[in-house]
Amino acid sequence: MKIILILEDSDERIGQFRKNFINAELIIVKTSKEAIIELKNKKFDIIFLDHDLGGKVFQTPGENTGYEVAQWISKNLKDSKVAIHSLNMPAVKVMKNCLPEAIICPFIWIKEIDWSK
Repeated sequence: MKIILILEDSDERIGQFRKNFINAELIIVKTSKEAIIELKNKKFDIIFLDHDLGGKVFQTPGENTGYEVAQWISKNLKDSKVAIHSLNMPAVKVMKNCLPEAIICPFIWIKEIDWSK
């Protein structure tokens, strides 16, 4: 069973993740601080990152953003499989620069990701 970390603060989107990943263990967090704590304590098969958290649209860099988590991953977990699912396209570009191997999926509901591409 895959273990997936999801950084997302929208209850609607969280429901969609749960619906589409029924055969995985989901660890869902709503803040960058919670995400980093989970990443320090557990190994994940896939990490999904939103950028804007707390119901606000942020510019990067900023506190409590997916970019904070992307920076932490780039320094500590270089081989992680990351999907950036934010709809904030300027922030997505900055996160992608930080994590060049990450895939971008602006909140598209996918059941499986082909990581071989």
